[in-house]
Amino acid sequence: WQSVTVPYQTMALGAEIRFASKGDNEVYKTIGLLVTNDVAGDSKLKKIDDNGDVLLETSDFRTLFDTVPSPVQITDQDGFLYLYDPNKGFYTFDYYGALKNNIPFLHWTNTEVIGKNLYGFDDNMLYQYQTGSLKLSDFTIPATFKTALQIKAANNKVYVLQKDGVHQFSIK
Repeated sequence: WQSVTVPYQTMALGAEIRFASKGDNEVYKTIGLLVTNDVAGDSKLKKIDDNGDVLLETSDFRTLFDTVPSPVQITDQDGFLYLYDPNKGFYTFDYYGALKNNIPFLHWTNTEVIGKNLYGFDDNMLYQYQTGSLKLSDFTIPATFKTALQIKAANNKVYVLQKDGVHQFSIK
């Protein structure tokens, strides 16, 4: 079994700070730190404090799922934790690590969770899904989005980073 159980470890760290833009009537401040630490034999989601001590952790994902999700994004929003795996969709957990649901929106890019809305893009569309509503809205995106360096959806707007600067669009 030595060749099968070669130890490995991967770690991902993400941080986010949001500030209200000038002239924006909505006041918001977000500070977040998300850490995933995948060690051979440990397939858990863990909440850690500032010192790196584990506060809460989920059950081993291998006991919860047939195949373990490989999240590319983890978002903490309104008492829930959203994991997005492009091949399996969104997984929603409460703060105690209990799986609430799996929403199989596959192959989205630039995903965002804002309030109760899930956003994501594919080559031609922006998708907006309001959790609990079974309502999926889609919006055709301009061809210029295909050359974007980065795309973010927030506050019913889409921000597109191009070589010449940031462009803002309203979602209607």
